[in-house]
Amino acid sequence: MALTRALPVLALPAAAWAHDPPPDEVVTVEIAAVDAGAVALDATDVETAPVREPADLLRALPGLQLSAHGGRGKAWQFLYRGFDAEHGADLAVTLDGVPLNEPSNIHAHGYADPAFVPTVAIQGLALSPGADRVDTGPFGVAAAIDFRLGVAHEGLLARAIGGTDRSAGITLAWRPHDAPAGTFVVVEGDGGAGVTDARGWRHLRAAAGLEGRVGTARAHLAVVAYDGVFDSPGALREDDVIAGRIGFYDGYDGAGEGTSRRLLALGRVAWAAGPVDASVRAWGGARSLRLDQSFTGFLQFPDRGDATRQQHDATTAGVRLDLARPWSRGALAVTPRGGVSAGWDGVVQSDDRIDEDGAPWTRMADGRLAQGDAAAWAEVTVAWRPILTVRAGLRAHGWVQRVAGADDADPARRVLGTLAPRARLEVRPIDALTLFAGYGRG
Repeated sequence: MALTRALPVLALPAAAWAHDPPPDEVVTVEIAAVDAGAVALDATDVETAPVREPADLLRALPGLQLSAHGGRGKAWQFLYRGFDAEHGADLAVTLDGVPLNEPSNIHAHGYADPAFVPTVAIQGLALSPGADRVDTGPFGVAAAIDFRLGVAHEGLLARAIGGTDRSAGITLAWRPHDAPAGTFVVVEGDGGAGVTDARGWRHLRAAAGLEGRVGTARAHLAVVAYDGVFDSPGALREDDVIAGRIGFYDGYDGAGEGTSRRLLALGRVAWAAGPVDASVRAWGGARSLRLDQSFTGFLQFPDRGDATRQQHDATTAGVRLDLARPWSRGALAVTPRGGVSAGWDGVVQSDDRIDEDGAPWTRMADGRLAQGDAAAWAEVTVAWRPILTVRAGLRAHGWVQRVAGADDADPARRVLGTLAPRARLEVRPIDALTLFAGYGRG
């Protein structure tokens, strides 16, 4: 699988936009190597799949399993080839190369929830297994997944759906004729009551993109917004089920609920500077997540109940530069790659115990986190096509953090860093067989 991406800036001169560049000005920047074991879904795969949310596409990726222990609106739990990646702790998830994993989320570190992306605005996705790529960040231990943003078909699309889970949804999408896939407007909404009690949800999604040419470069801007509300059924007491006081698939009143909101702006631009392919992307956004849940009923606290409320509010921003210098002669191809990135995250979070009416009665945890991170990487891929490919590189990643409780006037400061060597070897003795081994230090 070969991944090619053209990537980002947020401010571009509007007068320079045009739909399609002349053939001699097309810029293609390859920033991902061809890896055995990688898999991709293109626009045709996405269109023909029975999809109601982005997670449905992930089920089509070999080796990846999804599990849910909450309502429709909470991020799925990922299991990939022996890894329990939880909600994203060991699985790097990106949208057009922009990281979606949330550091220090109150519910789970690395929390990754692609549900905020309208399904019709997903043009494809790709999965790269292993931790041997230097351009993958700290969450890419088991694998990395990248969703590609864009609308496949020109013109106006109107779609309505309904389900036996007492659900309905509507999608409106528009892409101008003769415009590239990155120029679009999408509005999507769905909701339902679920198959039984305490499983209702309502999701609203919107996205808009603009793609074109600025001089000899290709550029793309996009904004994605999401608002979701959902119930969570929680757990049931065995004696209540046996006695018939509640059905096996039902839920207690007030068992749990949640809200999830996200706004993300991203941009990318790619160009060829002589023999060097270059791309830059930038992004910024805000995030809010609230989870009310109870998995033990009134076991610990018979008077007020065991329910908790987790609240997570965050802002994020980042920028990334990629460079590649492909060279080939005959069967030999050598491609050095490198890049740098920088990001910032600000997080405010809390974890409270709440009573049956949803009122907090004691606080278990709270915190404020400000984190800046920077990374640099370089690698060289040498291929004797089609038999042998060797890739080796090094990634340096550092973090500066300020951590404090909600009432602490003097936050703790710390600086962290790591060097991560990574390498891969592929041997293809015959067309039908590829042997590969990879090494990566996270």
